[in-house]
Amino acid sequence: MSSPAVEVERLFLALLPDDSMRAMLDTLINKLPLDDACRKIPIGSVHVTLAFIGNFPVSQRSILCDRLSTVCTDSFELVFDRLSFRQRQQMLWLESVVPDALNELVVQLKLIVAEFGVAIDDRMFCSHMTLVKKLRRFSQKKMEFDPLVWAVKDFTLVRSKTLSTGAEYEPLETFHL
Repeated sequence: MSSPAVEVERLFLALLPDDSMRAMLDTLINKLPLDDACRKIPIGSVHVTLAFIGNFPVSQRSILCDRLSTVCTDSFELVFDRLSFRQRQQMLWLESVVPDALNELVVQLKLIVAEFGVAIDDRMFCSHMTLVKKLRRFSQKKMEFDPLVWAVKDFTLVRSKTLSTGAEYEPLETFHL
């Protein structure tokens, strides 16, 4: 006799832009010199991934949230001042320098996630937001912009669903710094 299947959901931890940051991002994205074949990420889906969790038992989510609520780090400011085109991945993203408080946050989150048996990505953290996918060409020489400054005050546990139209993200719980 087989045991019942465990219900799982696909989760990650992220920084979700506030209204002011989304407005700045929307303005920037609309100024980008893009070809028609590319796919702009919907402004409501743009985020900075802090830690990917993957398939996680629904029954364990409240325990995970209890642990995440213990994270202790200061709020911080991100300054997105560089566009980076990854031709091989056909992606364009916005990058920022990683302040110490963000590095500390990422370390704490990965340690908590590891407590639940989730494999930790040990690559160096890169603070970026993907803006465009399926972009074949982009000349950074064509694009100058004022840096986008974001006062980060919280992080969010997000559920991801893969649909035929792309990924759909649902914020589940927000934790204040």
